[in-house]
Amino acid sequence: MRTPIRGERLVFRKLREKDSAIIFPEIDEELTRYWIGWEPAADTDALKLSIKETLGKIAKDKNLAEFVAFTKDNEFIGCCGIEMTPEKDYEINVWVKKSMQGKGYGLEIACAMVEHAKEKGLKQIIYSITEGNAASYGLLSKLEKIFSIRKLRVCMMEKRGQQKEVTDYLIDLGEERKPL
Repeated sequence: MRTPIRGERLVFRKLREKDSAIIFPEIDEELTRYWIGWEPAADTDALKLSIKETLGKIAKDKNLAEFVAFTKDNEFIGCCGIEMTPEKDYEINVWVKKSMQGKGYGLEIACAMVEHAKEKGLKQIIYSITEGNAASYGLLSKLEKIFSIRKLRVCMMEKRGQQKEVTDYLIDLGEERKPL
């Protein structure tokens, strides 16, 4: 995988079960308040089991992927990947630990995932945003300056007992990148 696309700040490697030890301390109720279909694990063992299940899905579908991102100095930044939506579309996911948010890492990670999807031969990829997630809307506005993106659909999903509007945006992987 050619990463990063923009800048030379990050290194990516495939997710492993033992990554639960570095991921678990960074995931809490606040960070995951917009993550549909996933809640924080109770402990590192539960997270390790979740990672094992994810790796099993990846083994069955060559287009799925999960990575951990680090700075060049080996500081953990967050996770990213390509997952399957309930509508059977491929979707990029990106999360950056709280202490590293607002520094452009989300954009760098998202661009790397879009490029990875292209390398896998995908023609399009979804980027979903749950209502109220200002950081994801900010990332979308930056991605729209680089890629051809259009609103695909809006649906209602449940998160912690409340209905939330989720908007899926379609990133066309066949279009050339826009000049910066």
